[in-house]
Amino acid sequence: ITDKSFRPSFISKGLIVSGGVLGTLNLLMRQKYKYKTLPLLSDQLGHHILSNSESISGVIGTTQKLNHGVAISSLIQADDNTQIELCKFPNGSGSLFRLAFLAAGDGNPITRIGKVLWNALSHPKRLFTWIWSGQDAEHGVVVLVMQNLKNALNMKWNGKRMTLSTGHHEEPIPVFIPSGYDVMNRLAKNSKGVAVHAMTETFLNIATTAHILGGCPMGIDGNSGVVNEYFEVHHYPNMYILDGSIIPANIGVNPSLTITALSEYAMDQISTKGKSPDDFL
Repeated sequence: ITDKSFRPSFISKGLIVSGGVLGTLNLLMRQKYKYKTLPLLSDQLGHHILSNSESISGVIGTTQKLNHGVAISSLIQADDNTQIELCKFPNGSGSLFRLAFLAAGDGNPITRIGKVLWNALSHPKRLFTWIWSGQDAEHGVVVLVMQNLKNALNMKWNGKRMTLSTGHHEEPIPVFIPSGYDVMNRLAKNSKGVAVHAMTETFLNIATTAHILGGCPMGIDGNSGVVNEYFEVHHYPNMYILDGSIIPANIGVNPSLTITALSEYAMDQISTKGKSPDDFL
């Protein structure tokens, strides 16, 4: 289905939208605001965009191999609200580390930039390690910090495209998470590696996420949410949204299994008696 071919007639047979948060919101906002094919979509569309309250950091240039086994094999409970996953990549697949630079502590954007530059100048060995071994996945690991705290943004349609905005009643998404910073530094010390942070967090004061969630909130009607308790779209029977956009809160862990469980639950509510797979799009 493309933007211009999208018609409500598709929905009568049953339609499942599952494009991930950005794909689903882009499709639905175009239908609601640009093409006017789904004008009854709730005005709550795009509200409560979640980042899983994440901070992406890592350790590089260690003296030992770190990418043994499966990609994600352990979870660290840093405090009551913070979980940390160690994410590994196969040899030759470490370009993600190039998006990170030497870690810096807390502070406002100017302070953090000053700290990271001082870190580079006062510890030239760390800088050379980043230059020469910064994308060596065999001797590096991503330290993915996640929280279940309440914070969010909103996604708006500006007439041409989607844009993010701060919600009037939403807590801001954190850019620096102290407990995650502490775990990362301890891991770097014990593995004789170098701690790094995402450049967007350090230099631009912009939070990063690997698990964008929300945007199609649940509500009892179209005034309060995009979907009902079965993830069926209000005002459009037989149309379902089943991806990360229906998750209502930061869960503080990888959301894959949560999305799977919610999708299976939604499918259990649909009667397929007398229908064939061709009856669904």
